[in-house]
Amino acid sequence: MKKVHILTFHNALNYGGILQCYALYTTINKYNFCDVIDYRSKAIEDRYKVLRLGRTPKQFIKSLILANRTKAKRTKFNGFIHKNILTTKRFDFLSELENYGWSSEDIFCVGSDQVWNWEITKDDLAFMCSFVPKYLKKFSYAASVGREIDHEHGDVFKSYLNDFSGISVRESSACEALREFEINCVQSIDPVFLLEKDEWFKVTTSVKNENQPYVLLYLLQKSNKLATTASQYAKDKNLRLVIISTGIKREYNAEYIEKCGPDEFVRYFLKADAVFTNSFHGTSFAILFNRIFYFAYLDDKTNTNSRLKDVIDLFQLQTQNITSQATLNEVIDYEKVNGEIRVKREEAIKYLLHSIQ
Repeated sequence: MKKVHILTFHNALNYGGILQCYALYTTINKYNFCDVIDYRSKAIEDRYKVLRLGRTPKQFIKSLILANRTKAKRTKFNGFIHKNILTTKRFDFLSELENYGWSSEDIFCVGSDQVWNWEITKDDLAFMCSFVPKYLKKFSYAASVGREIDHEHGDVFKSYLNDFSGISVRESSACEALREFEINCVQSIDPVFLLEKDEWFKVTTSVKNENQPYVLLYLLQKSNKLATTASQYAKDKNLRLVIISTGIKREYNAEYIEKCGPDEFVRYFLKADAVFTNSFHGTSFAILFNRIFYFAYLDDKTNTNSRLKDVIDLFQLQTQNITSQATLNEVIDYEKVNGEIRVKREEAIKYLLHSIQ
């Protein structure tokens, strides 16, 4: 029987990572049996260890203080995976993937997330499907490069992607970077947009006081501008302020959510009256659920903001950037936005159907 295997950062302690994985898995599974390869890449596993080498004394102490919250969060993530995603046996090393007896009818899909960002994967060739026999079909969906590609890695891309039946990336910058190395590719929308609002609703879990109106703040990086604006907005509207954060500091009069599972995370966006965020996936869910939202770019000189800029430009929502507007815009033409989502979703599904034939 034909089976599609997805390879991505499914075990990362990251909301966007697990939710994009769930969305891609669920979408492909509508048309063909699929699972997610339970590969525990050392580079990815090390990124989410509570105690890891290379941390400053201050970071080490902070990790110790937050250990229980991190453990509780990991338990909820594992529960979400177990309930909602079918995984293969566990693989801890690339050699195990290479020596496994894959079926002659297996198809491999790598992506989404920054699976082709060498700084994150530490040159782990598993994410280039190096373990897949050449006679088996493999393709990518919304894979992200993350930053510029040097010539050394450009040659690696050309060598391994040459065998792919289709190459789909998430950001326009990734498309441009690969094309510089004569690699043909298409740009596809992030997997979270592949599912409709009611499909996301089915996987959520109700949260405390969800029917009491609130403003949601979710930050990947500290932003005094976003936080103070969200706090004032909530005060002006006589709304609660809810902040998803496992951090130590409690600077605002708000309800802090420390131990939030992926299903609860989606629910908070689904039920929010307004969202303030500098997260790509936070912004994506706000758009998908037609919430009033406000964003700011991360303070980063790398290409970290490229995916957020792409989704903002795609839906022409630059007016929601709080750092470039004098006043907060509370009118979003979601009829137009939803139309664009449908177009991009149809394009993506057409690509996926062609890839799994």
